[in-house]
Order: sequence, then structure tokens, then C-alpha cells
Amino acid sequence: MSQPPSRHSVDELIELGRQMVAQGSWQVALRYLRLALQQEPDNSYAHALMALAYQIGNNPRQALNEAMLAVRYEPDWYYPHYVLGIVLKDQGRLERAEVALRRALALEPQNASVIAHLADLACRRAHWQEAVRLAHQALSLEPTNRGAQLALALARGSQGQLDEAERIARHCLSEDPEDPDALWILAMVAVRRGDWRTGWQLSLDALAIDPEHPGARETLIHAAGMRSKIMVPALRWQFWVDRLSPVWRFVALFLILAGLHSGRIVFSKDFASTTFWTDALMFGWVCLVLFWLYLLLVPPLFYGWLRRARDKRLREAMRHTHQP
Repeated sequence: MSQPPSRHSVDELIELGRQMVAQGSWQVALRYLRLALQQEPDNSYAHALMALAYQIGNNPRQALNEAMLAVRYEPDWYYPHYVLGIVLKDQGRLERAEVALRRALALEPQNASVIAHLADLACRRAHWQEAVRLAHQALSLEPTNRGAQLALALARGSQGQLDEAERIARHCLSEDPEDPDALWILAMVAVRRGDWRTGWQLSLDALAIDPEHPGARETLIHAAGMRSKIMVPALRWQFWVDRLSPVWRFVALFLILAGLHSGRIVFSKDFASTTFWTDALMFGWVCLVLFWLYLLLVPPLFYGWLRRARDKRLREAMRHTHQP
């Protein structure tokens, strides 16, 4: 008869899950963490990591459930409250997020990551002075804290101190060229200086890395407005389309085609001007098919093109850098 898994094996599974969460491999992380929870169902650390994995996988309801379970199992540890605050903040529930993060800070007063998330929360509320204070506090505890650096850059840029914001964002970008937040802040600085071309390009670079980045989308729209007012509604429409999942696009396409086919059958009877109505419906049917093909194909092709264009520019920059 096989022996039950040891405590050490649970710790190993949780550590593997944590590494996968850090790498963004949320599906693999969930597999490891579920195995750990089969052996130890009340492990708050595993539930907290599952919350982060679900949040990465765009499953906000399950992420919130797992974070609340983690808090329930270990309410006197800062980490479950910290994860709950992150989940709520990413879902836009800022007041509840602040309560959770403040609770985490009360349990772990010298934790720079908690303070950095509070600084980011202040930025989202446009409380720039509070964001600067919290960012400096986090950086005094951990000078390399990336979240605090980005929050400070965003706050300084929003206060009009564009040179300092650019300096901090470029420092973050030098450490991680794939950081969409740093690219977005640089784009925002460029737009505020009236350089819409640079703002446009940097916003596209940020969207090539994170197509859902809300700040980069808004900055791209502002840059487009500086170039041509006509582009603003077109971009807003494109970003709305991007929110539709492929499943809903196929469902909508099926319903529209079914309705048009039924209408064509009705109008093909012995009505007056039968040929006119049939031709009109067929023309509308073709237009809607082309329109929904656009909705299905353009967003992934567009962001794939952005990614390839940015990779090409980075390769060219690296080649020029290494030339003697």
C-alpha cells in the first residue's frame, strides 16, 4: 500500500506553482497547485497562488474566490490579504483593494511590495502626492522595487515633471525591454510634450506586448487625436471589438447569418419587387459576412504584426549597438 505524500512534496508542488505564476504560465501553475491542494486543502499559500494564476488567466471570479479562501484559512498572515488586494485592484474594486492592502501592511509594515501596490492604487485614483510619498517609502525599503519605480514615474509624469518621469521609465526599460508599463509611461511623456509620432509608436510597442493595456490604448487614442480626429472613433471601435472573445464573435456571426437566411426565404415568395428585396438581402448578407470575418481575423493579425515589427526594430538596434 502506497504511503501518503510527505509535507515536503506539497512544498515542492507549491514552489513549482509559484515559479509558473512568476513566468505567466498560469495553466501549468494551476495543475501543480491543484495537486498540492489535493493533499492539503486548507493551504492558504496555495490558494493565494491559485488566485494569481486565475487572475493571469482572465478568470476574475475564480481569482477572487481563491483569494478569499486564502484569507479565510490564514487571516493573520499578510500574504493572503496582499493577494486579495492585488486581485481587487486589477478588477477595479479600488476601495476594497485598499482595505485589503492596508490590512496586509498592518501585518507586515516593512513590506515594500505592499506599499508599492498602494502607490499604484493612489495613481489609479489620481492622488499623485500620495502616490509619490508611498513610492518613495517603498524605494527606501527596497531601492530596486519595480512597481514603486513605475508608480513614481507615472505620478511625476502626471504632475508635469516629464524629465524625471522619462528618466525613471527609461531606467526600468533598460532592465526589462519588454515592460509595457515603462513603454506606456514614455508614450504618455511624448504625447504630453506634443510629439504624437513617438507617443504613437511607443503605445503600439506596449500593445504589442500587452494588447489589453488600458493606459497604452488611451495614450494611442490621444496620439491619434493629435494626428487626425477621424482616427479616434475608429480606434475606440477597434478596441471595443478586441474585448469580444472569439466564441462570442462566432455566436453573433451564426445568429446574424441564420436571421438573414430566414429573411431571404421569406422575401423569395411572391411579394412585390421580389428580385429587389432578394438582391438587397444578399448584398447585406455578404457585407455582414465580410464584417464578421474582419472582427475574427483583424485583431490577432494586427497585434501579431505589431509584435513582429517591434522585434525587428529591437534586432536592428542590437545589431547597430554591437557594431564596432
